[in-house]
Amino acid sequence: MESSIKQNLLKCIGKVYEHAAKCKLESIFFEKIDNELCQLSKYFNTSKQQSFFIAMVFALNYKGDCVDLKDLMEYFDCNPMKILEYNEDFETLIADGILCKEKSSHRMKLARTNDQFIIKKYQWQFLKIIRCH
Repeated sequence: MESSIKQNLLKCIGKVYEHAAKCKLESIFFEKIDNELCQLSKYFNTSKQQSFFIAMVFALNYKGDCVDLKDLMEYFDCNPMKILEYNEDFETLIADGILCKEKSSHRMKLARTNDQFIIKKYQWQFLKIIRCH
């Protein structure tokens, strides 16, 4: 049972990741992945938008780096102001302990430009997707 839940979550995250490329964060994009976002939201007890960012940060973390807003804007091919509309979702995910925020110092001193995001390891430990070191 646990294996099928894990596989389903990974499939949902994979589909969200694949469809998000150059999506511009347009509403039609979210309609296409609504089923996956519903499943992720139910599992994580988060909103659909929050589940979307959980999936994206998780997938992009597996490329080996922390994820910052510039990475997301480039992947989504969206206007910087569009991603700032989701600021409250990031704050909630950080406050709830799902995302961890780290500071970098390689960019300008504007709100969120120096924030990098990673999925907290213990959030995924129970899925046995990654192991804490």
